[in-house]
Parts: sequence; structure tokens; C-alpha cells
Amino acid sequence: MNGIDLRVEIERVLTEAWPVFAGEHPRLARVLEVGMLVDAVAEHFADDGDCQHLLADAAARAGIGSVVKRLTLQWLWSLI
Repeated sequence: MNGIDLRVEIERVLTEAWPVFAGEHPRLARVLEVGMLVDAVAEHFADDGDCQHLLADAAARAGIGSVVKRLTLQWLWSLI
């Protein structure tokens, strides 16, 4: 997707956000791990037409990183 590996970018975003998420939701964080969340987010992106459209549009404008970050964080915080 326009020069980035989507899973790598998702993992980067989750790893960066994890300390805050785990601090606010320690019980949930104890049963989750970033690796399994990467797969879940990637699957969500693949299954959600709106996400696909936003990612394709962002890739065309070279703004993919910020869109992946926004969508990934929205997904993560939707867990609670």
C-alpha cells in the first residue's frame, strides 16, 4: 500500500499506544497482546469497506500513515 507494510504500521501504532491503553485498562491488557491485535486490526481493515476506501484514498495522497494511525487507535479504543 504505497510503500508501507500495513501490518508493520499497525504494529507500530499499537505498540506506541499500548502503555496508555494498558494503564487505563489493566485487566483487559493482561489478556491481550499486541501481536494478536495486529492480526485483528488488519482483518478489520480488510473486512470494512469504509476503512478500505479511507486507506486507498490516503495512499493516493501519500497520507497513509496518519490514516492507519487514526483507524487503528479508533479500533483499539472501541474494545472498551
